[in-house]
Amino acid sequence: PIQNAWEGAKQEAQGYTAGTWGPSASIALIERDGRTWHESN
Repeated sequence: PIQNAWEGAKQEAQGYTAGTWGPSASIALIERDGRTWHESN
């Protein structure tokens, strides 16, 4: 089921550098709902 969803996705997975909190697109995703992400160091 997961692979079927990935194959039917209209977007490709966003890559990001190891050791980071993820792609910048992930921040935009949560900001659409009025939320923020606070990275810890």
